[in-house]
Amino acid sequence: MPTPAELRNKATAVNTASGNIRREANAYRNQMNGTADWWQGDAGNAIRQSYSAIHADVDRLLSKLDTLKSRLNGLVGEVQRADDERRRKAEEARRLAEEKRRREAAARK
Repeated sequence: MPTPAELRNKATAVNTASGNIRREANAYRNQMNGTADWWQGDAGNAIRQSYSAIHADVDRLLSKLDTLKSRLNGLVGEVQRADDERRRKAEEARRLAEEKRRREAAARK
């Protein structure tokens, strides 16, 4: 199981990738929208319409990346709680074992 730090790193990587994709997609969208000034007619409209469909796909991808980032961050908390519980139980077991050894040693005296 990955550690909370590893999961945080993955969430950060997803966030970085998402930001890069978002930035590039917006730049392309602005460029494509700018073609309306000089590319008139059916061909210009067709390419802009085609790009709109691509941009919708990119938006869906970005939404999925945002969901992935959120789920990874949620998993960080779950893994941290599980690790804390495991450590707490191990410490409790050590404490009980030490207490038992002390009682047995006292009983032998």
